Amino acid sequence: MHMQTIRAIELNNNVIMDVFLKQVFAQPDAQAAGDEQGSCTYGQLAALSLRMSQQLPRDVSFAGIVCDHGVAQIAAILAILTTGAAYVPAEPDFPPERIRFMMNESAVSYVITTRDYAERLSGFKLVFLEDLLEGAQPDAGEDEGASSPEAIDQLLQACKPAQHPEAPAYVLYTSGTTGTPKGVVVTNHNVCHYARAFEHEFHVGLGDVTLQYSVCSFDIFVEEVFATLLNGGALCIPSAKLKENLVDTMAFAEAHNTTIISGFPYLVADMGEQGCIPHTLRLLISGGDVLRARYTEKLPAHLEIYNTYGPSETTVCCSYYRATDQEPLEDGTYPVGKAVLESTVTIRDENLQPVSAGTIGEICIQGEGVSLGYKDPS
Repeated sequence: MHMQTIRAIELNNNVIMDVFLKQVFAQPDAQAAGDEQGSCTYGQLAALSLRMSQQLPRDVSFAGIVCDHGVAQIAAILAILTTGAAYVPAEPDFPPERIRFMMNESAVSYVITTRDYAERLSGFKLVFLEDLLEGAQPDAGEDEGASSPEAIDQLLQACKPAQHPEAPAYVLYTSGTTGTPKGVVVTNHNVCHYARAFEHEFHVGLGDVTLQYSVCSFDIFVEEVFATLLNGGALCIPSAKLKENLVDTMAFAEAHNTTIISGFPYLVADMGEQGCIPHTLRLLISGGDVLRARYTEKLPAHLEIYNTYGPSETTVCCSYYRATDQEPLEDGTYPVGKAVLESTVTIRDENLQPVSAGTIGEICIQGEGVSLGYKDPS
């Protein structure tokens, strides 16, 4: 048992890295993340990310990240956040012109990547993940205890995190209504609020393991990573190769005792059709498209199944609907449910006045999850 101490740097409930560090200090030896190469505890992930942050430029607003999924990717994201910058993610196999558009439009100061992908990012200042990992290794005499709360506290003070609740945390590029990708800027406060809303509904915590299945440019990735780590759960991260086969992916998930999977409704349907549901799974979340009753017909009765709704501009989701044991609507679909914690969702007319039940109108979303540029100034 590690003794709790008064730390020189106060941790803020609306700063991502601070909330993560609260979990680190509370349970440093708990599992935090694992991939096909190995796993790490909360203390080890914190130590790795803080040491990586010491090697990154300061006074930077936006930093790109283009690398394979895994523990190192998660550590790099946390390292960027520690410096006070926001991360701009792209998958390595995206068309090069799309990656360039995203990185140029958001004016990233550098891009974290691996040497395998350097040619795809020519013209940008590159920081190689391999070098960050090598530089983050503790000295030989520091190996034992390098991830203890005391060591983390010392690293934290040395890093001097430059974070603020209203500072941008990431930029996700949506398809955009004009056909041109549009960057949505989400703050630390937005993400921490969503982690609280997620825990309020799904009671995620120590003992839960979330499958990190989504690509990094979708807001489902944000839900998987931050709603898990900020609440004390663990991530299991399959490789891109493994994800080519759903049965293999679910076998990996079962081997890692996965309890939570979040994905598009087509993933829900495929899991049922192929009968490859991990026995440890307790919660299956569908989002990003319409959830139809026929997609859930072959799922085990014990599973909690949720339909969710929300544009990226509201930090993942703004409403939840528990579909378990519920009858679908007449058209065979499930509703989007009710607003998440500290949010409201109403239907309004062209004058922004609430409409009566059964009347068509515009969805109006308010609350702590609304991202930069969309908040009502009043």
